Amino acid sequence: IYPDATFVHCHRDPRTAVASFTSLLQVARSMFSSKVDTTEMATDYLDFWARLSELNLEARKRPGLRIVDVGYERIRDDIEGVIEEIYAAGGRTVSDEARAAFRRYDESRSATHFGVHQYDPDGYGLTRARVDTAFATYRAAFPQFSTSQGAAS
Repeated sequence: IYPDATFVHCHRDPRTAVASFTSLLQVARSMFSSKVDTTEMATDYLDFWARLSELNLEARKRPGLRIVDVGYERIRDDIEGVIEEIYAAGGRTVSDEARAAFRRYDESRSATHFGVHQYDPDGYGLTRARVDTAFATYRAAFPQFSTSQGAAS
């Protein structure tokens, strides 16, 4: 449908991403239920995200796709550089006016603008070995994005 599209794939270590998502769902489900089985949720979402990861890797085999792979930490720490890379992949450049706007926005918000999300991946039964097994193909394709950086986001 969009032959000139540039896709951006935000990568995050699967162990951290699945635990973070489970934590978010735990909070949401807790609003409506007095009993939330986080281990069951983590297992369900581990399987779900692992299957989607496999589908993503298959879809990438289509000829002509333009995909920019960017790590979560880089998006958090170097958004201006990431935006420039995305524009460059699409054959475009970022204007000086846009760069100045990015900087103004970045300078105007506090370091905790998006809050701090604390969670413990091990608290959901998501051992490193279990996640590594579920995401073995992804980890082989993207080893640079498969090193856990901690459990806060």
